[in-house]
Amino acid sequence: MIEDEGPLGIADDREVVELWSSLRREIRRRGVDPETADDLAQESWLRTLRAPPERDGRGLGGWLHVVGLRL
Repeated sequence: MIEDEGPLGIADDREVVELWSSLRREIRRRGVDPETADDLAQESWLRTLRAPPERDGRGLGGWLHVVGLRL
């Protein structure tokens, strides 16, 4: 059975957790403290929900990482 994708093309909660963890890890790798990394990851998701990327074949993970690292 194929699951319906959500508004950002995410199929299930596992994918959300994986994207969140990956983004947070990347932010932490750049020397940001854990609390700030959580805030930046959350803000990245909020900005992505407000202005989602066009579906041009690139992954959502890459988009989130760019937003997060620019913050």
